[in-house]
Order: sequence, then structure tokens, then C-alpha cells
Amino acid sequence: MRITGQLIEAATGAHLWANRFDGTLEDVFDLQDQVTSSVAGAIEPHLQHAEIERSQRKSTQDLGAHDYFLRGMALFNQRADAHMLEAQAMFAKAFALDAGYGTAYGMAAFCVNFAKNRGVLAASAPEIDEVVRWANLAAAKVVSPVVV
Repeated sequence: MRITGQLIEAATGAHLWANRFDGTLEDVFDLQDQVTSSVAGAIEPHLQHAEIERSQRKSTQDLGAHDYFLRGMALFNQRADAHMLEAQAMFAKAFALDAGYGTAYGMAAFCVNFAKNRGVLAASAPEIDEVVRWANLAAAKVVSPVVV
């Protein structure tokens, strides 16, 4: 069995990533994990760059929320399994103080996704729904209007 994938940036048509994965039908779940890891590795730098740009456009005025956000980033940047859920908790405290703090929602969602993909968290459907809600809130709150 062969799985091929390609990522194209919709806005520009730029080619971001392509790869193929070969295996047997019995290894379909291993192939799925390989594809997921490869795609995540390919888009993560782009997401980080976009997140930095968005965070520069929209931040919080609440110093307590900002403090929790910075604490979360310190834990997140260690990229250790043990710290991802702690980082998520810090980001959740940040958006609890400022419901408009989109970057905190996005980072909380990213931490849970990271922990789930690494096997640290076996997320249930309600938890996954909450992460999707956070991601949607992040997208809605951090996008700045286009100035023409």
C-alpha cells in the first residue's frame, strides 16, 4: 500500500510539503502515525511563524493574563511531555482572565494536541471538542482586519 500526500498553501499556491509512505495493509496504523508526524513536522514552523505574527498584532492588556501566558510559554518551550499539560493549564488561566486573548486559546489547544499525539493524554470526545473550540476561538480572536 502507498500513501502520498502534498500540502499546498491555498493563498499563494506555494508547495509546502510532499512525501510518500509505503507499507502493508497490516501496518495501516503505523503508516497513519508516520503521515501525521510528517505533516505536523512540516507545518509546525509555519504555524509558529504565523502565531508570532498574530501575537504581535493582538495581545492582552491584562498583566495577570500575560504573566500566565509567559509562564505557559516557558513550559511549552521545553518541549517535554511532562510540561505540556502544565503549560496548557497556564494558557487556560490566561484566557480565563482575558476572554479575548486568542493566542492563549491557540497555545492551550496546541499543548493538548501535542500531549495527545505523544501519547501523554488519551483525550476523550468532550476534551477534543473543547480543544477544537479553543482553536476556533483563537482563530476568531487573533485575526486582524485587512487594511486596504
